[in-house]
Amino acid sequence: PNALSSFQRSLAIREKAGVRYAVAKNLDSIGLVYLKMGDKERALEYFERSIMAREKFGNDADEEESQC
Repeated sequence: PNALSSFQRSLAIREKAGVRYAVAKNLDSIGLVYLKMGDKERALEYFERSIMAREKFGNDADEEESQC
């Protein structure tokens, strides 16, 4: 699907740019696409990655987001 490839490209760009809060948001979005496609296992993988990213970035990610 187009949405999935767009989110994946965006994720790669944001990871390279170091925009940490956006990485977690992209992971959530990809998970939602997989969930809507009926691929619950893959959706769960992305949701778990998003949670880990948010925990890793912690308050720094929240500060980045508020500055945008």
